[in-house]
Amino acid sequence: MRAIVWTTPAEHDLEEIDDYWLKHNPERADAILDVIEAAGNFLTTMPHAGPAVHSLAARKWSVSTTDYVLVYRVHVDRIEVLRVHHARQDWFPS
Repeated sequence: MRAIVWTTPAEHDLEEIDDYWLKHNPERADAILDVIEAAGNFLTTMPHAGPAVHSLAARKWSVSTTDYVLVYRVHVDRIEVLRVHHARQDWFPS
């Protein structure tokens, strides 16, 4: 099984998500992060589950029960989560 690696930008995204939910709905903050983390762990067992995003040489995975998307790359030994974005964000490069 591959390891999961959250890049510095992805960790920053998680901090921003946590800050948002702590401010707007503290009871839901931990649950949101738990579901996002579980999605990352799922990808270690099913790395090609998400569709390819060719412009990024990556894949994306919609996190169930949330509006968040993991942008990740598959490596031989790990899944590298590049970013965690809200589905409505414009996160494709220009």
